[in-house]
Amino acid sequence: MPSEQHRKAAILSGMRILVIDDSANARRLLKSLLMAFGVGGDEVIMVGDAPSGLELLHTIEPDLIICDWNMQPMDGIQFLRTLRLRDTPGACTPTIMLTAHTNPELVKAAMEAGANHFVAKPVVPANLLKRIQWVRADKRVYLLEGDHYVLKDPGGIAPPPPNSPSRRAGAGQGESIWEV
Repeated sequence: MPSEQHRKAAILSGMRILVIDDSANARRLLKSLLMAFGVGGDEVIMVGDAPSGLELLHTIEPDLIICDWNMQPMDGIQFLRTLRLRDTPGACTPTIMLTAHTNPELVKAAMEAGANHFVAKPVVPANLLKRIQWVRADKRVYLLEGDHYVLKDPGGIAPPPPNSPSRRAGAGQGESIWEV
C-alpha cells in the first residue's frame, strides 16, 4: 500500500514545472525531488538564469515556476516583478520563491513581488511538496492592477457579508502563508 506522501505526490503527475536556479546542483536536486513526487522528467524544464526563464515562457506554458532568489544578472524579485507585468507571457503562472534567506521581511518582499509561496533552502522534500500542493489548492486569483497582476482572494473582491468571520487571503486552516 502506498504511503500517504506517495498518494499526495501522485497528484503532481502531469504537471509541467519550470525551475530557474543558477546552481546546477540545485537544479538537479529539484528535478530529482519533482520526479519523485510524480512529475515526469520531460515535464521539469530547467534554466540557469531569470532572463532565460522569461524567454522560455514565450514557447512553453508551465503549471508552476520554482525560482531561486539570489541569481545574476536578474534576481528572483526582479524576475517576479517582470513576470507579473501585463504583457509578459505566463504572467499569471503560480510561482514559488526558493532561497536560503528566510528573514520575515524578505519573505514578505517575495510575496509582495508576486510569489505564491516560499521555500527555504536547504530544501526539505516534505516542505517542497507541501508548498506545491498549497499553491495548487490556492483559490486566490490574479487581477490586473495598473500594469501588474496581483493575487487577490476572490472572497475579498466583494466586501464580506456583515458578521462573517474573515480570514487572511491564501492561508489555509491553521496555516500561515508566511511559514518557511
